[in-house]
Formats: sequence, C-alpha cells, structure tokens
Amino acid sequence: MEENTHHNLLNQNGTAYSTKDISSSPYSKKKQTIATACATLGCLLNGCVIGFTSPALPSLLTGSPDIYGNPVPLELQQSSWIASILSIGCFIGCIMAGPIMEKIGRKQTLLWVCTVNYALGFILILVANNTIFIYIGRLVIHLFIH
Repeated sequence: MEENTHHNLLNQNGTAYSTKDISSSPYSKKKQTIATACATLGCLLNGCVIGFTSPALPSLLTGSPDIYGNPVPLELQQSSWIASILSIGCFIGCIMAGPIMEKIGRKQTLLWVCTVNYALGFILILVANNTIFIYIGRLVIHLFIH
C-alpha cells in the first residue's frame, strides 16, 4: 500500500496548498545543508570538550610541557576540578542563555556568543602555563556549548 506523503497546508492568507507544490532550488538546498551542518557542529564541539579530559589528563599529570616548553604542574585534585568544571559552566550557561537569546536572538547567540566563547576557551587552554588558565578555559567553553 502506497502512502500519500503530501500534506495539505494553509499559507498566511488561509489558502490551502499541497507540499508537492513546494520545490527547492539547488542554491536553497545548499543553504539548508550548510545551516544544518553548522547547527549540528555544536554537538560535535560538545563531544570534543567532554572528550578532551580523557587523553589530556594523564599526560598533564605526568608533567607534560606547555607550548612554551615549561612543565605544567598538575596534582590529582586539580585534575578532578578540570574534569568537573564543565558541570559548573553548564549550570551557569543555562541560566545565562535564556536572557541572552531574548535580547539578541537565537541565531545571533549561536553565531557570535557560542562561537566566541568556544574559541576563547580553547585559546586559554592552548596558552595555559598554569591550571588557572585551564580552569577558566574549560568554564568559558561550556558556558554556551551544551
């Protein structure tokens, strides 16, 4: 039995039309694909942020050097904070996200606030020469990536 996949809809004037009447240009499909990829990129970035601690903490605990060649002293208690500070950032970010989206809109929040926080957080982690930079970087990343 073949199902009818076309649905009757109403436009703003109340006139009925069928979904089979809707067509997309190749340009429109490309824009939709790029928008979908950008929107789902947040999930990938969230996975990178959460997965960062698994390979990074053992090497940080052994005293691996920073980008300047100096060792970053890290104790077990500090590594625990690095792993768990994401939850604090998520809590604070959830409280801040609503008012920010109301003020500047969802699209602008996603494009600018989330992107800037993510980039700033990883830059702080990249240039970290002590654990404070790592803490702040992890916190900033997860304020709006969740």
